[in-house]
Amino acid sequence: MIWNHFAEKEQTFQSDSTELTGLETKAEKTEGNTKAPRYPLQLNDPHGDFSFESNDNFNFLVSDHRIVWPVSKDVSVGIAELQLYFGANDERMLEIIGLYTTSEKNTSRFQDLGTARANAVKDYLILQGIPSTRMVISGKVKNDLKGDGKMLYGPVELKMDMQTYTSEEK
Repeated sequence: MIWNHFAEKEQTFQSDSTELTGLETKAEKTEGNTKAPRYPLQLNDPHGDFSFESNDNFNFLVSDHRIVWPVSKDVSVGIAELQLYFGANDERMLEIIGLYTTSEKNTSRFQDLGTARANAVKDYLILQGIPSTRMVISGKVKNDLKGDGKMLYGPVELKMDMQTYTSEEK
């Protein structure tokens, strides 16, 4: 498995007339500059008591399927909490949805760039102790992804639900 390694840099842009509103465009203002808007990482168990939210998420370069490294400390802590929760709740399943735009070029072995990004996140979660059998991946087009022109901030959605078994699978 190959990870992209980049120095952690803060990407900024001027926000003279740009209004950032809504959950999908959270940003922090700093004297005339605003951090690029991000899709926050949110994960809730609709059937239990797990809830995690971070303004950070998994980031990717435009047209790339490899996670930009390092993953933020906040995301790492949230994933560690998820791993513990999954250990105590073996009926939970995680859906990882990778997002991509129609203008991005897919050079991965997957059918689309979103599925490739979801698989990269799945590989990371496996390394953190979450069983691969408890995750499914997919890709979805979303043409209004947030980024700075070179990097996309959080083009991934995570959804948790109950795992359903048939009598043969138990």
